[in-house]
Amino acid sequence: MLKFLFDFVNRGQDFACHVRYEPGTIVLWDQRVTQHSQTLDYEAGECRHAFRLTPLANKPIPSKVEEDDGECAKNTGRVMLNLC
Repeated sequence: MLKFLFDFVNRGQDFACHVRYEPGTIVLWDQRVTQHSQTLDYEAGECRHAFRLTPLANKPIPSKVEEDDGECAKNTGRVMLNLC
């Protein structure tokens, strides 16, 4: 299932957001749920700056539990995502 989803996202041009940079342009995305890549559409010698910011408000969802000690089933979020 994950392979299907990754392939779907990687090949789906409908999900792309192309930004034309001008002075003062700012682009934000949620690194936790977004794939991104750079398009080399600017002249040699021009410069773009990137800063990676990580929000501290939400805890990331852990990966699937390989050895369950019984605690996983107590976490409804993990159960809903079939991570136990």
